[in-house]
Order: sequence, then structure tokens, then C-alpha cells
Amino acid sequence: MNLVTVCMGCNRLKGAFDPTNNGTDILSDESRECLIHRAGVQIEAERKKWNIDAEAMLTEAGRL
Repeated sequence: MNLVTVCMGCNRLKGAFDPTNNGTDILSDESRECLIHRAGVQIEAERKKWNIDAEAMLTEAGRL
């Protein structure tokens, strides 16, 4: 169950990441905020990796 609504780009970065504890989180307002935070952390980590990879490719191609 995908509990976090994000834009298409962030959803791609989130991928199959499941922010729940294997489905054991109860959906209270507090746990919902925790799940959103976990997904945000995952998306940010993936975005940083993508930026590093993109910079390396552009450098290798002589575009940076």
C-alpha cells in the first residue's frame, strides 16, 4: 500500500521503498507523519546519488 503522495519524479526516486515496518505500523496521525518522514529521507538519499551520478557523467563527457 503506497501511503505517501508525491510528484512523479519523487515517486520514481522512492521506487519500491516501503516506509512501513513490514506493514506493522498502525495508521495513526503520528505514524503517518513518521512514514512520510521516512519516505522523504529515502527520496533525498536517492536524489543525492542521482546528482552525484549525473555530475560524474557530465564531467566525463566534458560538459562540466
